Amino acid sequence: MLDPKFPAIVRSNAVLAISLLTYHEQLFDDLISNGVIDTLMKLCLIDDCEQVKVYATLALVHFALHRSAIDILLEKGIMKLFNSLGNLDN
Repeated sequence: MLDPKFPAIVRSNAVLAISLLTYHEQLFDDLISNGVIDTLMKLCLIDDCEQVKVYATLALVHFALHRSAIDILLEKGIMKLFNSLGNLDN
């Protein structure tokens, strides 16, 4: 997902798939323990493809829908992302 050598559509679809995986309880914990939140936050900050940023933002929102992840997101600095997300069209 972080490697720009892959086409933007591949990276954005991978991020969208991760977003959908947050609804599965067992996978949710695995995603958190394997650093997926950190990767999504990096995508929001550094990726030059707007669609990847949009889906990464959606995935972070899906994480935030779980009470257990809210504290994790705050600890990881989710509030610092607002400036980088402010320029997205939607």
